[in-house]
Amino acid sequence: PEIAPVPGTVTMDGQPLAGKSVVFESDRGVLSFGNTDAQGRYKLSYIRSARGAGLGRNVVRISTPTMGPTSPMHKDSIPAIYNTASTLEAEVVKGRNVFDFALESKPTKK
Repeated sequence: PEIAPVPGTVTMDGQPLAGKSVVFESDRGVLSFGNTDAQGRYKLSYIRSARGAGLGRNVVRISTPTMGPTSPMHKDSIPAIYNTASTLEAEVVKGRNVFDFALESKPTKK
């Protein structure tokens, strides 16, 4: 699939979010992954050395990585509207893309 480089930053309530998983899923089913560093920065990878995300509309999910399966009672510290019920989207185009996400720990319903 066609992909393009995608870096960015994730913050929560204005503070960098470290150690979080960032997943882009394109309308064509292309999945790209990245993890945030201590400053909340991430770069997406498609497979192996292929850096980037699928072109077009992507649903974005940001969550706390887990080691193995979680119980049904598990609650991520990141609100569901940013992961399991994500309302985040990004339109990836050819060339360089930068997507910064400013999350809120207590988001207002839209």
